Amino acid sequence: MNTRQAIAYASPCFDAEATQRGRFSALGRAESWPVSVVLTANVGLEGGAFFGGRPLWHTSVAIQPTAPVRSWTPEQRAAVERKAIELLDGVGDTSAEHWQLGSLALHYRRPMTLAEALSLPPPVRTTPAENRRAWARVYALELAGVVRESDVEETTRTA
Repeated sequence: MNTRQAIAYASPCFDAEATQRGRFSALGRAESWPVSVVLTANVGLEGGAFFGGRPLWHTSVAIQPTAPVRSWTPEQRAAVERKAIELLDGVGDTSAEHWQLGSLALHYRRPMTLAEALSLPPPVRTTPAENRRAWARVYALELAGVVRESDVEETTRTA
């Protein structure tokens, strides 16, 4: 796991607001073009619309200065796609992926592996709603037939 991935993994996002934290953003290059990147580990976001609700890796890459996706050249688009793949190198389930062109960025999603999902750090839970979101990943994995809730150690549940 590289540094950007470790930062995202250490602070999984349980709601959309969390993905806006500065720690997930960086400037870089996609070959000869300057880009901004965001890499997050999403748990319980996006209404389970991707991969049956499994926790996922999500990266967004945008050409800088900000340019609408429709104005990107084929070379820029290809470079941005390669950058997105590079950002998720070595993590996630590579047998599934989802690409999406937004208005200003390309979004690339890949579900976490079972080992990644079950090893996510527990969030600080202060309300019942936060507790439900924290366990959303287990229920999603159970629904997907990947794991049974009873397979998860009780010590993880109370951490």
